[in-house]
Amino acid sequence: AQIRELALRNIETFRNSPDFLLALENFRDRLQEQDPQIQVYAINALVKLRDHDAISLLIEALNDANAQVQEAAHQGLKRLTFIDHGTDAKAWEQWRALHGRELPEQWLVDAMDAVEPLRRALAARALENIAGLVVNYHPDMSQQGLLRAKMTVERHFGFRR
Repeated sequence: AQIRELALRNIETFRNSPDFLLALENFRDRLQEQDPQIQVYAINALVKLRDHDAISLLIEALNDANAQVQEAAHQGLKRLTFIDHGTDAKAWEQWRALHGRELPEQWLVDAMDAVEPLRRALAARALENIAGLVVNYHPDMSQQGLLRAKMTVERHFGFRR
């Protein structure tokens, strides 16, 4: 497991390389494997590498016959979108129809001050794992601190509302 994590961290350093896209394609292809363990590893890799283009594949995986694959897809969708629709593929498809064209970074910023504690906690976890981003954020911070944190994230990703 540690070697897989190290390999994914190394792959992530090539995010701006064409080879990074090839790696993502490879992981997406592994979702079609018959071995559920390989599917779970592929899902975890796609999530770790923040492959938002794989969301539709993860929604499909919610219908997999294997419960481990379904759960990995569910957890992955939560981590990528900061929303929890459980393993209900129809609810996820509805969410994707409404929000699929938005920037994933916007989902993160929106989750930072969401009413639901789970969304804020998912945002905090994501912020800890974004290379090059240092932000003082806690799910229960003051409004003033939250505004500063959101501005830092928006600047990091180069957008502003």
